[in-house]
Amino acid sequence: MAFAGDHAKNYDSARKRMMPIKGALHLCIEAVLADLPEDARFLLVGAGTGDELLALAVMFPHATFTVVEPSPDMMAVCREKAEAAGVAARCDFHTGFLDSLADQGPYDAATSILVSQFCVERPDRVQFFREMATRLKPGGFAITADLSADLESNNFKQMWPVWAAFQHGADMPAGMAEKFLAAVGTHLAVATEAEMEELLLESGLKAPVRFFQTLMIHAWFARR
Repeated sequence: MAFAGDHAKNYDSARKRMMPIKGALHLCIEAVLADLPEDARFLLVGAGTGDELLALAVMFPHATFTVVEPSPDMMAVCREKAEAAGVAARCDFHTGFLDSLADQGPYDAATSILVSQFCVERPDRVQFFREMATRLKPGGFAITADLSADLESNNFKQMWPVWAAFQHGADMPAGMAEKFLAAVGTHLAVATEAEMEELLLESGLKAPVRFFQTLMIHAWFARR
């Protein structure tokens, strides 16, 4: 429900201050994937309103994309943006979860940006990454960005007011940052760096590398 109706329609405008962070992440993803073939096949998991799709479509003008998004309303926005950008013909849009996607052959790269953190139970999160891993070519890249922190550490205690200030200044409703803490463990999983790397390894991916961090948003790449 959090990604439906008016929330989906207003999702982009409500997160304008997040876009410089996403822009920096996209630049780093381009560097990670610099050696992919021109006609690379991408799997975008939890594609939302299409930020990664549009960025990757520019970086790889001959690539094709399987776009997976469970929210019909978010997918509608994504498809509309893809059509406006002239990239919809290179896309296969799948409204649903990854486990309902038919096998379409192996991919060169798969991304999930701020998605796996909604798999609260550890086995579910491992399975989420395993679903991504099994759809990759040998040597294919999996890229994930998620909230990460050691919630018991002094580092987090000092980071928290900075994160809260960012959230409150990013066009978020009042009290949203505080709701974040209440959601951890019930609606949201926040893992440490070591825990994230263990999850990726357990899913069948190899040699995870954390290549990006802005505040509590961390990103890793790993290979099948």
